[in-house]
Amino acid sequence: MDSALLAHSNLRFKTRHESNVSSEVGRHLGLGEGNRFGTSVSVPMKLQRTRGPGRIRHATAYFGELTVGTPPQKFLAVFDTGSAYLALPDQSCRSPACREHRRFSKKTSSTQRQIPCHGSHRVHHGKADKLEIMYGQGFIKGMCFQDRICAGGICTRGNFISAVQESNDPFSRFPFDAVLGLSLASLASNKLFSMVARMTSVNALRHPVFSVYFSDSLYEASEVTFGDVKRERLASDLTWVPVESTTGYWEIAIEDITINGVPQQICERCRAVVDTGASQLTVPTSTMELLEPFLGSSMDCGNFHSLPTLGFLIKGKTFNLAPRDYAQILGHDRCELSLSALDFSSSK
Repeated sequence: MDSALLAHSNLRFKTRHESNVSSEVGRHLGLGEGNRFGTSVSVPMKLQRTRGPGRIRHATAYFGELTVGTPPQKFLAVFDTGSAYLALPDQSCRSPACREHRRFSKKTSSTQRQIPCHGSHRVHHGKADKLEIMYGQGFIKGMCFQDRICAGGICTRGNFISAVQESNDPFSRFPFDAVLGLSLASLASNKLFSMVARMTSVNALRHPVFSVYFSDSLYEASEVTFGDVKRERLASDLTWVPVESTTGYWEIAIEDITINGVPQQICERCRAVVDTGASQLTVPTSTMELLEPFLGSSMDCGNFHSLPTLGFLIKGKTFNLAPRDYAQILGHDRCELSLSALDFSSSK
């Protein structure tokens, strides 16, 4: 993209005025006054690319390190704005996807406490309920715990799911162990599952925001930053966009889709979820059919070099994707799209 975008929610991420010390950079970026007692930290992320013969291989996942427990147990996690929970494999999990990754050992953490996943404040008679979470076509099912969780040096005590069962698809294909949800807290059953909510509630952050920088280069580190926006990472000024729903997703308004900069009137008043855990762009089937005359089908987009610039009109500004950003060359100039049809239910 040639522009920078930052979604904000009037429910969770109001700018606070808790400090008499102003931040010139923060004000310039629209962050307001900073909390002088807070800090900001960045977690480096590695990338995983698609496999196959294509000359352009897109990133399928970005993941970084976090720790859980005392003493700290290290895990590689996807920082996922499309989900609400920290989910990681439990030591007792025998699913093949669990055994291929690092697993949480509750026996070695002196600060862990098993908690009910729903409602009650205590586990009765040693029996705890389980929580099942869907991730695309896959799922995890696990018990709920509370422990010390750290990312980039900021530690809070929070809830997480220790999975006793994981589907092979997609987790066996990934090099990371865990998924750290960064959605709004309202998507979770309890706000203590939300790392961002915990960080902001204890005034740990300089600004009550987080920002994500994705690089497509192996030679430049990607990162997620809690508490600030790094000015040196910006390709342009920030565009602030309000969150449009109370579902808990980072859902924003899309005014239209553009082709080579020209609005096509095929996605007026659409909504989109900003999901850092997704490996592809998805649009409704009806929208995909309207895009086919310009882009071709998802499995065969024709001649790569004839593809247009694909843009999204957001708050009056066009965010453009070049063909290499949304398509993959298969050989002999043939290509397939990293764009597919996906229909959501009305409750999503």
